[in-house]
Amino acid sequence: MTNVTMATRQIAAGSCSTFGLKAYGEKYKEALVATGIPYKTLTNYASVARRVGQSIREPILGLEKHAAVSKCKPRDQKYWLRMAIKHNLSVRRLRKSIKLGRIATEEDLLSDASDRREITHLHMIDGFLRWWLSETNRTPINEWDVEWRKTIKNDLRRLVEIYNLL
Repeated sequence: MTNVTMATRQIAAGSCSTFGLKAYGEKYKEALVATGIPYKTLTNYASVARRVGQSIREPILGLEKHAAVSKCKPRDQKYWLRMAIKHNLSVRRLRKSIKLGRIATEEDLLSDASDRREITHLHMIDGFLRWWLSETNRTPINEWDVEWRKTIKNDLRRLVEIYNLL
């Protein structure tokens, strides 16, 4: 699944959950169980969907970029989403640009020590999980051939070794 498709589905899930909560109450809780999307994740999707109107959304941008503009006025949301596309802004650079009121330069990102993101093991784990979801959404595990399963198991064995050291 592409990032575009993923973002579109996340925001759509947020829109549906907002409607579902208002309209169905208990049925909403049943939908949480049926979809398997954690409550906090679904509420995050719903928050972005409520704050960034459907006519403002840019389907080619991810949920995080929509979340970054969600506290802006609708006119400003549209502007910053367009700037994110035009300048290929990362989420971090988009947030900094909104804060500055102009497109942030690389120097702007380097100059603010409190704005630098420290890369931790969580960043790598998130990347792995995104890959895993992409792979299993594209082809369910029960359809993987024996060789591919062996390859993945061998690669994951290294992670198990690290886990066991802890």
